Amino acid sequence: MKHTKFYSVAILFFLLLSQSAISQKLYNIEVKFSGTEVSKKNIGVQVIQGFRAIPLNKDSSNIIAEVIEFPEKFPVVEINYFSSKHPPAFHRYFLTEQNCRLLVRFDKDTDIINVEQTSGVISFIDGGLSKFEHFAKAELETLDAYEKLYNHDFIAVDSIVLSNLNRYSDAVEEKGVQFIKKYPNLLYSTWIFMSEILGDPKFSKEELLGLYNKNLKPIHTGTFEEKLILEWLDPNRLALNTIAPLQNKKFKDLQGATHSISAPGGKLVLVNIWATWCGPCVGEIPRLKELHSKYKDSLEVFSFSTDANEQKLRNFIKTNEINWVNVFNQPEICQAFGSDMGIPQLFLLNEKGVIIYSKSGSADDSLEILEKTLALHSERQKSNN
Repeated sequence: MKHTKFYSVAILFFLLLSQSAISQKLYNIEVKFSGTEVSKKNIGVQVIQGFRAIPLNKDSSNIIAEVIEFPEKFPVVEINYFSSKHPPAFHRYFLTEQNCRLLVRFDKDTDIINVEQTSGVISFIDGGLSKFEHFAKAELETLDAYEKLYNHDFIAVDSIVLSNLNRYSDAVEEKGVQFIKKYPNLLYSTWIFMSEILGDPKFSKEELLGLYNKNLKPIHTGTFEEKLILEWLDPNRLALNTIAPLQNKKFKDLQGATHSISAPGGKLVLVNIWATWCGPCVGEIPRLKELHSKYKDSLEVFSFSTDANEQKLRNFIKTNEINWVNVFNQPEICQAFGSDMGIPQLFLLNEKGVIIYSKSGSADDSLEILEKTLALHSERQKSNN
């Protein structure tokens, strides 16, 4: 559902306040939990690196202690809590120092979490969120009014409420564009550009490139962030792959069998880059299973997981009966397809190994364009036989 982008884990980027060379930094992150124990299923902590989120796990003493390397200057740590009793709660902080500490308390009586102490971070409120809330006050208040009417158990969906949620979500995004133009130097301006606006199909790449070049580029020039923003907005991002077959790389699946990226037996190949922790990735699986079944005579599917835990991946595949080729931890293959642009990603290769379809993130949400491409190829095959 369209409006859930305001509650799902966002693709986050961060603003460099001054020009600097691209370099890696080690961030020492510690998150401690106090109060009543809360289920790991409902609470999550992650740090955002580029277009992907790195989930962090608590140990037996309710502590997260991680050292992570980033090229960005201001990564984000996010603590989220999901409950059927209220809308999802997100606590987001820009990491401003390489040693970061947060103390999180869960209150069972109120069913909420609060971040009580911090060091080495700046909250989104102080990073510009409070200014944006004032700037978009009317739109946010109306969105919140309809949000309170929405059933967060997802048992039933009121179509009128959903329609209004989507309408005012769009209004908030439009306000976000105006906000970036007015306050390009705020940390939150870059965050809202990357997480709420960039990649939204209702904004053309030309419009977004113009917005970036005029307002944000002077601050990002020569940075890691600029490189990724421009790659995302470049309509010819796959040009090198689409004019010639992709390099024929070999890999092993979870069963130990060796495969090749090149199309086997004259079939099309659909490459899926995903993770079990990625909501949109998981949401695509039923549709992919439908297409795999419908076009099984002319289509092979290779799924490359970016998960950190192989056993969790194996369990997920077994539970969800995913019956195509599944691969764990093949960063070279993923990088060859440009998977630093976020997940989920899909690439369709023809019989010669040339990419004829690609999508990243929320583009082609229903996979209608993919199905039309598969149907067209199927018809051509029939006519040639």
